[in-house]
Amino acid sequence: MAGRPTSHTPEIEAEILERISAGEGLRSICKSEHLPSDSSVRNWVIQDKPHGISSRYAHARAMGLDSIAEEIQE
Repeated sequence: MAGRPTSHTPEIEAEILERISAGEGLRSICKSEHLPSDSSVRNWVIQDKPHGISSRYAHARAMGLDSIAEEIQE
């Protein structure tokens, strides 16, 4: 029986960042069994491994906050 992934892949990163940019929270996203735990993703961001994930994550988070703000305004 395979457990949750802990290794980074471009596909996993893309899904997580796309969902964050849409306004979804990391904990909620990482409840999906095919994705790593939120603590694994946070470690990638803190360590910036792979290189550049910290800035990509920050950009996705900013877009997500804009999305949430737009929802509130509507």
